[in-house]
Amino acid sequence: MNVDYSIGAADLTCKDLQKVGTVRDKGENVLLPWIVKLTEKVSSVSDQLEASVPAGQAVQVASYGNWQDTKSKGNCGPVIMSFLPEGKHTYLVEFVWQGTARCMSRVYDVTDPASKVAVPTVPRTCPRSVIDIWLGRSGL
Repeated sequence: MNVDYSIGAADLTCKDLQKVGTVRDKGENVLLPWIVKLTEKVSSVSDQLEASVPAGQAVQVASYGNWQDTKSKGNCGPVIMSFLPEGKHTYLVEFVWQGTARCMSRVYDVTDPASKVAVPTVPRTCPRSVIDIWLGRSGL
């Protein structure tokens, strides 16, 4: 399962989003360990991305997931939310699959690696064209 991430200024919902990159869910806790290791070696897609955002200015994060196996494929999103980052803090954005057709995102402050603190977010919605929906594209 791959997830594409984009970020932008929160006051420009759905506009001027800059793609950060794509991450892959390694399947830990679901797949056998040897399969996880094999997919890590075969895949050129990372399981983590980093981006810098200005402190004190709300930022929007858009994520769009897609998956495919030998029998089926699907997508979820875009999931768009905004939050207000503080100076000298590190945040983790998690894309959470809820089955194959539902998903959500969460943001955590992970400045202290021993403590993962949930960060309040505001959900955002971007319109998608009928063509984007039919083709399974995010519309972003």
